Amino acid sequence: MSEDKKKILFIGPKNPVLEEIRPQLEGTGLFGIHETNFKEHNAQEILGYLPWVVVITCPKECSKFMKAYGGVIKKTDSKVILVTEKEASKKVLHANLRFVLSEYLYGNVNPKTLLHKIQFQIKSLPDISNDDLRQIATSQSPSKEKEPKSDGPRYEVGPGKEKDGDGVPHYELGEVKKKKKEVPTYESAPVQKKAKSEIQVADQGGVTRGRSRGEVQIEEARPEEIEKKVSEISSLLGVSPAYIKVGKYLEEEARGSLSPEDSLTFYEENGPKVKKLEEVFEEFEVNFEDKSYLGQSLFLLNDLKDSSIEAGLFDLALFCELTRAISLRLTAVHDESVGEVVLGVLFNAAEFIESELEEIKKGSGVPLKENPDKAIFNRFHWIQKKFDSLEAPPGETFPDIQKILNALGI
Repeated sequence: MSEDKKKILFIGPKNPVLEEIRPQLEGTGLFGIHETNFKEHNAQEILGYLPWVVVITCPKECSKFMKAYGGVIKKTDSKVILVTEKEASKKVLHANLRFVLSEYLYGNVNPKTLLHKIQFQIKSLPDISNDDLRQIATSQSPSKEKEPKSDGPRYEVGPGKEKDGDGVPHYELGEVKKKKKEVPTYESAPVQKKAKSEIQVADQGGVTRGRSRGEVQIEEARPEEIEKKVSEISSLLGVSPAYIKVGKYLEEEARGSLSPEDSLTFYEENGPKVKKLEEVFEEFEVNFEDKSYLGQSLFLLNDLKDSSIEAGLFDLALFCELTRAISLRLTAVHDESVGEVVLGVLFNAAEFIESELEEIKKGSGVPLKENPDKAIFNRFHWIQKKFDSLEAPPGETFPDIQKILNALGI
């Protein structure tokens, strides 16, 4: 099914950023580009290019594509990237929640950022035999698009805003009819922004120790232990083991080896995403029935996870995946009192990620599990027990919280 030259699918109207990076993709000699739109695409032809990296430039086309090929996308772990000049409506994003986009960028997108993300998603494609791909392609016909039902939630969303400026993708997804709040500035952890996040969840273990390398007393790992650790982490993050660099103490090698310039760049690129994540959780707090806010959090956490993987910071990537796993489960929670407690933990998780970015910027090299805010780990264990019996919707699976906790050693 696959060819020596991998095909990247471009679907939808032409996008200036995509047109700018097209010569660089084709110039490598490794990738070909198949360009079409949903109405005119040839299903038999594009199924021959599995597994896919699909770049879609229209939210409605994306929704149609994911509804038609959702089964194929899941079975082949194909990657779908949505790139738009303006933000998509919350209604469209909510429709795409079922399959979860690999990436969503809009606004003033930096061409180099998009190029890097496409290349990363190509490297993340699974290794599937041609026979298996052929079987998947022949057994999966595109689903017919159904007319939307008259019942169910309706989201009234104002027009999107264009962002001027600094070359950083804009993550403000949707404009709610609510007075905008100033986003507070957080100096560093610990942050006492949400006192209610402490309710109903007992912190155990007494006073948290200060963050210091000297407190960690561990022996060098054997080669087979390192190999097992790499396999475990790569499986949880859904990437090739080649991306995971584990040191002799089972630590992430990149934590103490990033240059000051790379550390600052990582902080500057991901800081705005965390700020937006906190704002999304605030909006969801006052609009609990509107689960599309969780969709926005999933996009942001997935982007933070991918950025961490690219930087070699697999502990932070695992923490983002852990937070994402909790957000996914919250989509199935309808008891607002329970949801409020879980949301408080998500607030704490966002603040924890922010404090980790501060540590990375400083180049401290101290492991994530020695963060002074590590009392939050007990809350994750509480949530794992609370949600242990919660079933995913039909045809879907939830990430295993306990396995992620084990991989983080917390």
